[in-house]
Amino acid sequence: MDGLVFGAQHFRPQRVETADGFESTFAPAYLSGYILGHGLVPLLEAAPAPVIMNIAGPGGLPGTIAWDDLQLRDDYRGRRAAMQASRCIDLLGIHFPQRHPGARTRYVLYNPLFTRTSMADSLPTTQRLVSKAAAVFFAQSVAKAIVPVVELVDTPPYAPVSAFRRRTPIPLTGKDFDPDAARRLDAVTAALLTETTA
Repeated sequence: MDGLVFGAQHFRPQRVETADGFESTFAPAYLSGYILGHGLVPLLEAAPAPVIMNIAGPGGLPGTIAWDDLQLRDDYRGRRAAMQASRCIDLLGIHFPQRHPGARTRYVLYNPLFTRTSMADSLPTTQRLVSKAAAVFFAQSVAKAIVPVVELVDTPPYAPVSAFRRRTPIPLTGKDFDPDAARRLDAVTAALLTETTA
């Protein structure tokens, strides 16, 4: 396996759970990358230049992690869930080399910025119309947005972990990329999965 590209996102104004009982923004955006990214390392390591590309929001809108309520059962808001998932993805990438020391697999966190997709379809009518109108004038097409992604997958960066806003590298500093928070999230996620499968 030469590479993995994660980009699953589904914005939901109301809280919904998956069949497994996970909050439905957290599960596809973050948890799928955690399970597949770590689980497929042996296959990736057999490739000549393996890479994991996680399309999310590094360097974008701020968000916080509800450490005591990762599933946002008590205070769910769609935007809050999306921003929390983005911060979790940042920490997932940061912790990858610690989970897999010596691995040749490169981890790329990528923010395409405003792109014309169907993400706004689940918004309330007014917000959906405003978002789609703004996209006509300010968003890039998927065909344009995918070009740097393909380039980074074909020629992964040298660093074990890197982050980009379009083609601009982002320094891996600040709380969004805090190694201690990344270790904490890894442990919390492992415990969450253990509880669910027990």
